[in-house]
Amino acid sequence: MVRFPVSLLIICIFSLQWVSAQDGFRPFSEIGVRTSAVSSTAYISLDDEGSNFRGPSLGVRYLHMQTKNMGLLAEVNYSRLFFDSNDTEYDYSYIHTPFMTRFRFPFGSRNDLAINVGSYLQMVLGNHSDVIFDRRTLFGLAGGIDYGLMLGKLRISVEGRYHYNLHSNSDDADNIRSSWLEISLGICFRKLGKVVE
Repeated sequence: MVRFPVSLLIICIFSLQWVSAQDGFRPFSEIGVRTSAVSSTAYISLDDEGSNFRGPSLGVRYLHMQTKNMGLLAEVNYSRLFFDSNDTEYDYSYIHTPFMTRFRFPFGSRNDLAINVGSYLQMVLGNHSDVIFDRRTLFGLAGGIDYGLMLGKLRISVEGRYHYNLHSNSDDADNIRSSWLEISLGICFRKLGKVVE
């Protein structure tokens, strides 16, 4: 007697559900702007346990959803962050380019919840001489949760996202790694494609 693997049966069922879920789905692209409030850990000495820099971020984003539940997200963001200590103002600025996979879960007719996960490049543009950024280009991982509301062809979204550099900022110490949390507001225009048969 040939036994049908249970795991294969489960995969088949979920595949059929996924195909069914695509019926009537129209792929779409979104392009828009986002602004964020950023709180970052950066370092002003090798002995520093990390100082809390804060500031704004502004950027543009592009999203493409070829299927109902998974798509690709790319952004280019500019940030300038500040930290005050003993009457000295420290600051640094950077360009940040995330490339992320979006897992989307629509509910209702106008709402969706999404999980964004992926990687990024951080390119430091300028910094106070005491803020440690020996490496000007850094690589890291990011993840966030996004809520969106459709108003006509516009999607208004709020997202919380966490970033962690995989490289040390310092050439002399391995544990000088920046991380940051941001809360963002986004406005995107959605363009629909053809219905998936």
